[in-house]
Parts: sequence; C-alpha cells; structure tokens
Amino acid sequence: MALIRTGGGVAQASGSVGGVVFSHNRSGPYMRSRAVPIQPRTSYQLSVRAAVSAASSLWLAQPLATREAWAAWAAVNKVPNRLGEMVTLQANAAFVAVNMRIAQLGETAVTTPPSVKMPIPLDTATVTADIGAGTTTIAFHRSPLAATESLHVRGALIPSLAERFVKNKLRFIVLASLASTTPFDYQSAFEARLGAMTVGMAVAIQSAVYDHATGLLSVPQYSFVAITSTP
Repeated sequence: MALIRTGGGVAQASGSVGGVVFSHNRSGPYMRSRAVPIQPRTSYQLSVRAAVSAASSLWLAQPLATREAWAAWAAVNKVPNRLGEMVTLQANAAFVAVNMRIAQLGETAVTTPPSVKMPIPLDTATVTADIGAGTTTIAFHRSPLAATESLHVRGALIPSLAERFVKNKLRFIVLASLASTTPFDYQSAFEARLGAMTVGMAVAIQSAVYDHATGLLSVPQYSFVAITSTP
C-alpha cells in the first residue's frame, strides 16, 4: 500500500500502486517500476515468518477485554510510518509487533499490553568499523543499561556513506547481554548475519534499548561509518 502526503499536489509518497513504486533518496522523491522480489527461504526469514504466524494465532485466541486493552495501549503508543508521521496501529497490529519481536528473541509472549512506556533511549551511540585494528564497536551512553535492558542492534552493509536511506535494508544483528555495558563489539554478529565487512564499503547501524520485561524498544540511534583497516 502506498502512503501519500498531499499539499498543493502530492508532497510525498511511499509504497506502491500497481506497477509503480514511490520512494526517495538524497536527491529527493522518485518513482520506479515495481520488481517482484525473489523469496529466498533462509533460516532467518523462516523464523520471522513463524514469529508473525505465532503472534497472529495468539491474537485470535484473545478475549474482547484483552483486545480492547491493546487498542487503548496502541492509541497512546504511536509509531512512525514510512513518511515519519506518528500513527496509531490497530490493536492486532500492535499485539503482533510486540510479540513478533519477543518471539524472535526467544522470550515468552505477552497477552496484556505493557504497563509502562518504551525504554529511555541511548543518549549517544558512536560506531567504529576498523576491521584491521579490531575496533568494530558501538560506544554508547548511558552505560550500563538497567538490569532488565539490553542493547538491541540492527544493521546493513552499504556501498558507501552516500547511501543514507537504509531503513528497509536494516536487519536484526544481535541482542547484547542484560545490563549491557559500553563498548559493544558487533563485528562477529554482523558478519554472521550479513557477510564479511570489506574495506571500501560502509555500515549502517541502528542502536536501541530493549526491555526484556515489556518487549518494547526505545527510539533508536542511527550511525553510518566507512569500513577501514588499520594494521
């Protein structure tokens, strides 16, 4: 489904209509023909699909009172859409979003909505990507995180620092230990998920705080850094 913002015509659009995809890059909005993607059945893809299916099935088993509670929770816990606008999810979408993430991390599903707001975000997150010196770390503040919190990392391997619109390319990389401390070395987890880090390319890293008690993520920090190799 395409999202379109109007204003003296069409001011911004994201998504697809028919065979046309609306998107944007550093030069502004553009349109392109829609390509049907190949559906590789990697173990990670299958685990994500299984998590969505399990959360959706669990939602169908919930009584009306629980569904109403999630609707009320979603109304005060809005999320950004592809245009950056804060929107209210439907109750089932909010339930599935929280429980899909919990399932991916191997934790127990929740049926009642969290009683607290999302975790306090990181103040800063500074990423290095020097594969020669071995300093492939995320240095973050505040540290250590709370007893029920972990550093949650998503990332992408990109051709260069010129590419900044990468939200659709980010993949889950790793969840650090409870009460995570800085700095955190992400290289082995990154390469296991996305392949070898190569000089001349760059990494995009999304760092957030995950609360194991609620299944919620904080507002993330985004970092872009070129891959180098210092002997």
